Amino acid sequence: MAPIQHILSIIIPISIHTFITNVESQQIMCQGGTCSCPVDASFVGTPCILDCSREDICKQATLNCRPGDDCVVMCGAKASCSDGLIIHANEAKDVHLICSFEDACKGGFDLGCGFGDCKLVCTLTNACDEPTYIDTRIARSFACEGPGCVPLLRAVPPVIPTPFSPAPTGNPTSNPTTRPTSNPVISPTNSPTMTPTPAPTGNPTSTPTSAPSQSPTYSPTIAPTPSPTNQPTPAPTNVPTGTPSGAPTKKPTAGPTLPTTNPTQGPSKSPSMSPTPAPTGNPTASPTDIPSKAPSAAPTPAPTNDPTPAPTDNPTPAPTYWPSRNPTPEPTEEPTPSPTDNPTSSPTNAEPTVSPTVSPTPAPVSVPTAAPVSFFVSCTSYQVVPVRGAVGNVIEHQELCLASKGGHYIVDINAAKPYYILENSVSISNTTINKINEDDYSTGADSGDAALGSALIGHSIIYIETWFDVLAYLGLDLSTYSSSQSITTSIKIDGLNISVDIPSQSAQSIFETNLKTQLVSELACDADQIAINGLRSGSIIADIEISSTTTNTISALELSVNLENYVANKTATSASVSSPLNTVNNYYYANVTNDIMFTDCPYRITATTWEGERTTVSWETPNYITNANNVVAYQAIGDASGESFAGGSYLIRYVALSSSDASVAPKYCSFVVVVEEKEWVIEFMGIEFSVTSLGIIGTLLFFICTGSIVYSYVMRRNGRGCCHRGRVTTEAVPSDNEDEDSDKKQLTKGDKDDITNGFKSVIVSSHDTTTTSNIDSPSFNVQRASAPILS
Repeated sequence: MAPIQHILSIIIPISIHTFITNVESQQIMCQGGTCSCPVDASFVGTPCILDCSREDICKQATLNCRPGDDCVVMCGAKASCSDGLIIHANEAKDVHLICSFEDACKGGFDLGCGFGDCKLVCTLTNACDEPTYIDTRIARSFACEGPGCVPLLRAVPPVIPTPFSPAPTGNPTSNPTTRPTSNPVISPTNSPTMTPTPAPTGNPTSTPTSAPSQSPTYSPTIAPTPSPTNQPTPAPTNVPTGTPSGAPTKKPTAGPTLPTTNPTQGPSKSPSMSPTPAPTGNPTASPTDIPSKAPSAAPTPAPTNDPTPAPTDNPTPAPTYWPSRNPTPEPTEEPTPSPTDNPTSSPTNAEPTVSPTVSPTPAPVSVPTAAPVSFFVSCTSYQVVPVRGAVGNVIEHQELCLASKGGHYIVDINAAKPYYILENSVSISNTTINKINEDDYSTGADSGDAALGSALIGHSIIYIETWFDVLAYLGLDLSTYSSSQSITTSIKIDGLNISVDIPSQSAQSIFETNLKTQLVSELACDADQIAINGLRSGSIIADIEISSTTTNTISALELSVNLENYVANKTATSASVSSPLNTVNNYYYANVTNDIMFTDCPYRITATTWEGERTTVSWETPNYITNANNVVAYQAIGDASGESFAGGSYLIRYVALSSSDASVAPKYCSFVVVVEEKEWVIEFMGIEFSVTSLGIIGTLLFFICTGSIVYSYVMRRNGRGCCHRGRVTTEAVPSDNEDEDSDKKQLTKGDKDDITNGFKSVIVSSHDTTTTSNIDSPSFNVQRASAPILS
């Protein structure tokens, strides 16, 4: 536990210091229920600390921060801010929530950030549970610090807003400075150094000071006050007395005395036994027993006459910057082992620090963070960004890697709802969106109705280029995707000029025909899928329409992907009107000259697996060409190649960008991995039967057999056979055996009725099996059965 306690002892003071520097603060000890910062005029303008550092003390509580002021919520005990804590701080300035104990903020919490900097500090991995909601819509910045932030930031979908700085720099500093400054700084540093300075004091003080000093001391005081007064003064007097009075007065003075010419050199040795009856001509020689009636409006420039009500048990860890409004509730337990972490109020007189700091300051307040999220990290790690505000159907969000383009899509992850991007955005932080009707989910067409941008505030969004990828990302039915499509794009042909090489309309028509023929051949598509809609002057730019219907083998979207790969891969040869693609520009596509182009971005990757099973899907990392420096490609979305995939659809995205030049426009390569499930089959006599088909066959056989049994049972009950209608007649068959004929002649009428009535009584006449000459004779009226009949 010692390392953890050491970490906490550093993080918590730093977090408080970044919020409150060189100003007074008000501390409220919350008792549960509703805990609020007072709105009295005397406290306005000072930071407020809501202290919930006792177990379960603010469990399910509601905390209210003072409007316009900084606010700190301290959760320093087990479950102290658990099970639905609500913090109303939307009208406050800088807001910090510090969870510094095991399960301190467990069970979710609601935090409404103010209009300044907002910070969540989770000093332990189990200090913060998933928050219910953090509102950063009006916040100047948001940050989450500590080991407990790691699982919150890595959750998918995100459970806390993506951290953002108020004014990020292009890139953070690569390394700390290599050596200390040659001279002391003119003003104090914004945050403490990682190790204490060797000066001003060699060791902490052993006892507290006797009275507040005129200004913050350079080193702790030497000894405590000799004896305390009976009561503390509510506030120092307006001005210090010039010299002490000759003798104590019996009653307190009616008002403060006039300022003395010179302050006393030190406090009196002991207090007077009783107050003076009237004001003395000179200040008292020793402090009075009770405080003055009216406190001063501001701290005295010199020490007050009255000492503190009682000395602390041990010296304070560091001198205060200003006298406090109220004495501290509890004394410190032991002197500080080293100088304080907070920076000094003025430059030290001693030598500069021995060594430079190890890393940038963890959390400055008045300036942007020392290491903000860079453009490079944002593109490669943060594809999902929060929406901060909206005006009509224009949403304001954290910076995207690319400025959004008209005809592409924004997906609201929280609501699982897609939106159509109406026009090209001029900024990477603003997007204009329209609704998409559910009836148009087969095509992703624009409804023409403006979306309500405010519905997305506080939600997370992702930018996706094609409608098929949107369906895959949302896990919707891909079979609804329409293959009837039309895509407009453009390519540039270098080395030719319209006015010089194809000046006439007929020459341009021939050029268009040659270009179309070459495109159809290279893309291996149907001729009706390519149309040249026009040529533009300069190095010839050809506007191309790619279309597809249900009768085409290749969809328009796949052709567009194939064409872009072809353009990037094409090696230029000599310019030719008859073969325009010989000199196609490798970096120009869809009216954009790119810095980076992928040469083999997949259109789609498909795989199959048995129902309920997983399969390994692999692909090559897409290659690219570039005319920029230090370009690298990263996979920004989706599982890696070679991973195991279950049945479903998965969006994969690679992004290529420069690691050193933020002006180089990044390039996306997005595609979908579709894993189709197939049913288990059973092979019988060389024929494969699926589980579904076997179920259908089994069901049919069951009903057939059941029907046959029921039918037979009904026929038997009615005394009717299943193979004959009406009665069955019999007649005597001559026999060579006279005794047998005699027996037959003796059959009675009743016997005949029994024989001729019903299925059970069908009897084939006996005959001598040894006589075969006329066994099938018409006179027998009986045909030999191919199989024996059993009764």
